[in-house]
Amino acid sequence: MGNHLNIELRPQPAPNLGWKRALGAGAAGAAVLTLSHELMRKLIPHPPRMDLVGMRLLQKGSRFAGKTPPKGDRLYGLAMLGDIVANTVYYALAATGARRPSLLRGAIAGGIAGWGAWRLPPLLGLGAKGGRNSREARWTVPALYLLGGLITVGVARALAPRRGMA
Repeated sequence: MGNHLNIELRPQPAPNLGWKRALGAGAAGAAVLTLSHELMRKLIPHPPRMDLVGMRLLQKGSRFAGKTPPKGDRLYGLAMLGDIVANTVYYALAATGARRPSLLRGAIAGGIAGWGAWRLPPLLGLGAKGGRNSREARWTVPALYLLGGLITVGVARALAPRRGMA
């Protein structure tokens, strides 16, 4: 009667994703987003031009800091790098803190980013909405950011450690 064993039969939850895996998942979403923008820029007549928004942001920031803005290929390369880094960190936030990130979470994060990418550039003095004021850009900018959010969560779920694994 004095032999008491405290055995819990409840399954233990899987550990959180972790910041390294979340950044990896965010990088996947950011890469798909950026590659999609670049592919559309080459293939359709009125593509969204988020590259122009990024370049204008770098030029404006450089001038604000009292520096001469970069030009040409250097400006474009820095804009692409900044775009990938910023989107990686943003999308990684959608994958952190959850044991198994939901597609809804990725869709919300992507939708918010897409709405911001479409609506904020003119308010910040960075040109037309989404870089272009065309009917195609009106829908493709939010759709591409939504895709990035969904890719992030899909990769995060694939990278998530299973129960009993670290």
